[in-house]
Amino acid sequence: MQVNRLFGLLGMLDLLCCCLPVRSVSETESTHSIGKQTVSEKEKIERQRLLFTPQYQQLIQYAEGHEKLSNKLLTLSEADVTAMDRAIYQRDWNSPELKRADAEHIVILLYLKGQLAPTLFMHVLLIVKNFQQFGCSKIKTECNYSAHLTQSA
Repeated sequence: MQVNRLFGLLGMLDLLCCCLPVRSVSETESTHSIGKQTVSEKEKIERQRLLFTPQYQQLIQYAEGHEKLSNKLLTLSEADVTAMDRAIYQRDWNSPELKRADAEHIVILLYLKGQLAPTLFMHVLLIVKNFQQFGCSKIKTECNYSAHLTQSA
């Protein structure tokens, strides 16, 4: 499990690096003083501006919540995780294990098995959370959406 956490952290670092702008050597306005590189005021302002972009803040929230989400799998028994993993591997989407499973557990398992890229993992979890706001507190593979429509009418 420690190896999976390490890969998860590496994935988050990769995501954070993708959001930072790439600059050529000619664009940097750094000066050298006594062997140390000092950053110009223009670069400082640019870095501060990046900290307040919505994309960067979403990535920070994702990184903070990743550890908590991956710990959710620890609430399941090893037999349940193995059964879910087997059903996913066999693409048996109607298996009783997957129908009983919480959607977050399935998504986390797919991510830890390397079947979801980190960005896709984040998007799928956001979708799961949005569905939960529509009245499905524990989304199953069989969610009764028509019940929600009749309640809202």
